[in-house]
Amino acid sequence: MPDREEWLAQFRCYLLDCAGRFPKAQRTFAKALEGWAETIETIADPQIEQFDLAEREVTEDRFDYAFRAAVAEGWSDHKAKTASEFLAILTRRLERRH
Repeated sequence: MPDREEWLAQFRCYLLDCAGRFPKAQRTFAKALEGWAETIETIADPQIEQFDLAEREVTEDRFDYAFRAAVAEGWSDHKAKTASEFLAILTRRLERRH
């Protein structure tokens, strides 16, 4: 397993970077990503391991698709209130096989 603090810091930076890429018309998605970045400590070690395993199995295009779908799902009805809840949605989407 990767170093927890390093992994959390990288994931937080990734969330914030992605938030900055959403156009103004989709600022609500960006706000959700920023909120999840602030709750990064809610992610447990087993969840990191599960995510890492799922992430290794997919292509970059598949990851991008799963990430966008997870953002939409997590944002809708405030389904994901924390980074842990968002990561669970993202991991499930990565594990789906089409």
